[in-house]
Amino acid sequence: MAAQRHPQRWPILGVLCLALLTVVLDNTILNVAIPTLSTHLSASTSDIQWMINAYVLALAGLLVTAGSLADRFGRKRFVLIGLVVFGVGSLVAAYSQSAGMLIGARAFMGLGAACMMPGTLAVVMQIFDEQERPRAIGIWGAVAVLAGGLVAGFLIWRATRVAPKTPIPSTL
Repeated sequence: MAAQRHPQRWPILGVLCLALLTVVLDNTILNVAIPTLSTHLSASTSDIQWMINAYVLALAGLLVTAGSLADRFGRKRFVLIGLVVFGVGSLVAAYSQSAGMLIGARAFMGLGAACMMPGTLAVVMQIFDEQERPRAIGIWGAVAVLAGGLVAGFLIWRATRVAPKTPIPSTL
């Protein structure tokens, strides 16, 4: 007799894909705000580089450890913890008063993303049976690709078309 399928598996996949979308989009979306950040926070070139890289370094550096801890203490729990940490980091980043504060907030967001990302795929693997799993993983992967490439590319393109044509400050 076949195992019974989780009744809420597709809505769960939708929520997991939204979490993945935030992780991937935040990796590229800061590029749209660089001119504004450099002006309002009086950020140097080094500050801008750290604003971008703090998130990626925290995410990449903690991804394996967070995945291992999620396996040990609960995948769902780690996805939820990651969402909360990411949300708090986003809130702090939105109200940052200095480049250093934004860099710290982005590193904190990277910690949240590291907790979320492996858990999203692990939960997909857990709630879908062997027959539906390839389709679910394909959707999960498509969200990552579309968010990283198309959506972020569109936002950057839109920002360059809407923003006034001003020269890039000499500090960049």
